Amino acid sequence: MTESQLAEIEEAVGFILPSEYRRVSLTFPFRPIGRDWVYWFYDDPDRVIDGTIAPMADGDYDLAGWRGSYLTIGESGAGDLYVMDTADAVLPVHCLSHKSHQIEPEYATFAEFIDVWIQAPERIDASVAAARAAERVEWRRKIRQTVVFVLFAIPTSLVFAALVSWVVLCLRK
Repeated sequence: MTESQLAEIEEAVGFILPSEYRRVSLTFPFRPIGRDWVYWFYDDPDRVIDGTIAPMADGDYDLAGWRGSYLTIGESGAGDLYVMDTADAVLPVHCLSHKSHQIEPEYATFAEFIDVWIQAPERIDASVAAARAAERVEWRRKIRQTVVFVLFAIPTSLVFAALVSWVVLCLRK
């Protein structure tokens, strides 16, 4: 975001944005996970404003538990809103469930939220790479088993066929 977009948010929500939020918004240190987009931290002032002024406006959320100091900063993969409590010095990040409409603590501090989501793509990419490597190992094992079976079954069946033929010939005499 730009300084003017941050000023637009401040004007709309009616409070000064925390300096740490401003810094992260201006530098945007996140990268997408795989081919997805960065949904956990909004880079669009309209989404921040709409999510703060009227959270879950498209549903039946009655603002139970909502505080005037909450700032919507993003959403989870499930569509739950991440809201930061700007009245608390450590800026805890809570999760507003789109199903139950409960607001639950998610990250003790905004710094923790940022650290987790900066590391998330690498952590998830490593997990996906490990799963793919395990799949390749399993496929190789299955191919080896199939090759061994075929290499054993064909000669064995040929020997068996020769033996049966020999027995048949011996019985004919």
